[in-house]
Amino acid sequence: MNTPNPPLDRIIRTELALFHKGLHRNRTYYCVHPSGALEVITTVLPTGDPKLDEIVRETVATWTFKPATAAGKPTRACGKSEFNFRFE
Repeated sequence: MNTPNPPLDRIIRTELALFHKGLHRNRTYYCVHPSGALEVITTVLPTGDPKLDEIVRETVATWTFKPATAAGKPTRACGKSEFNFRFE
């Protein structure tokens, strides 16, 4: 499994980073196909900045997974990740 964080150089140029200080959360839901490829990526708790949420989804789309298994066979699995951004 490889799950890098969203790139800081893009995050710091978002409206939230520039103009809205404080803590902002994003929760992103995703599903992994039995092949290990991501097939669903959805923001379920937006930060309030569509660009920052897009950066998170684009980052999640680059993640790689080892497929989950059930009874020894690869199976679809879903999960959520939360990202916390604090701008000062």
